[in-house]
Amino acid sequence: MKLTHFISYAILSLSGVQAATLNGPCTGAGGAPGTCISTSSCTNAGGKYISNACPGLPTDMKCCSKTSCVPPPKIPAVGRCKKTAVDGAKKIVAAHPGKVREIFCIRDCPCPSNSEHCCGLATDMMCTSVAGKRDRDAFGRSMAEWVMKNRKALNLKYVIWGQRIWNPSIDRVVAPWTKWRQMEDRGSITQNHWDHVHVSYNG
Repeated sequence: MKLTHFISYAILSLSGVQAATLNGPCTGAGGAPGTCISTSSCTNAGGKYISNACPGLPTDMKCCSKTSCVPPPKIPAVGRCKKTAVDGAKKIVAAHPGKVREIFCIRDCPCPSNSEHCCGLATDMMCTSVAGKRDRDAFGRSMAEWVMKNRKALNLKYVIWGQRIWNPSIDRVVAPWTKWRQMEDRGSITQNHWDHVHVSYNG
């Protein structure tokens, strides 16, 4: 670590401000979810960056965001997919324009079950370029943390991203994704929730 970077990190620690991490989430222009990356990587990918949103990182690391990576996804119709889940999906998409590629709600299984998908009370917010691919981790993390912070508005039961789960009735304390409870390895990117944010809602 360079001396200037170390000093900046120390000052942030003393001030109580949490230092950002490379490739970690940040809040970009207009409140858009972003990622702390180099300015060259940001512009090469067609993004826009802002300063002072990635504290503790070198000066060429900025908060980069892209407002329209993919077209708006089709929102499930209210029916087997319950209104709570549909409304929740709409709010998540509106808060993350261009970040959700596809939405899944219903699974063909008996209700009640150990999956809220069986009852139309869960949405899988697909946030990578294709299913089964892990290529936009920071988008998923920032989306999952947004869901946690907006748990009341979403009527959230629990949220999963990247093999970690947060449940307001169990975990209670709002915390970064890295502090969420670890889940078992289910053997694939999709089963381990690395290509989508799983959101379960209260019925």
